[in-house]
Amino acid sequence: MRTIINFLFYIAILTTSNVYAENYKYELKHAGQGYESAKIISQRLNSAKSIFDSEVTVIEDSGTIYLIIDEDIVNSDYFNYLTSQLGKLEAFTESGADKDIWFTEADIKNTGTTKNSVDIEVDDIAATKIKDMSTKHQGKILTILLDGQLLLRARVNQPIGKFFRIKSSSIENPEYSSIILKYGSINKNIKIQK
Repeated sequence: MRTIINFLFYIAILTTSNVYAENYKYELKHAGQGYESAKIISQRLNSAKSIFDSEVTVIEDSGTIYLIIDEDIVNSDYFNYLTSQLGKLEAFTESGADKDIWFTEADIKNTGTTKNSVDIEVDDIAATKIKDMSTKHQGKILTILLDGQLLLRARVNQPIGKFFRIKSSSIENPEYSSIILKYGSINKNIKIQK
């Protein structure tokens, strides 16, 4: 009798393990950046500890990259937003038909949020360029786009440095935008499937 109970317990463990793997293991399909994009997505999701209690991990198995994710996370709007946004940032002023690029997502060192804004810190090289550009382009309009969506369109009134704040009614959710900007961009051909 004890052997039968142990055997049934062993089968129950195996069944539970298979359900866990089936429900929580998501394959990352895309062309190009592979593990790097998976890492960026997991960093984005893991930074949302205030929303989700579980952690996202990345594994590679036989050349396929998987995200191990709680089912509740996958079914949320937050998950869809953080995994679908590319994170391509472009800040520029226009001179006729030409764009003068001030900085991109690659220049961002850190981000944060305050009430209705995104706080940005750029690296030292970008800070020097931004200071020069903001001095040169005073009185002109600075446009900042994230994945082609307007974050800010404002007149430059004074020099800008290493730290600055983007405050605009165009930012629907400052926390989401901050997370996207903090961890960098991903390949456009990304999709996640169970």
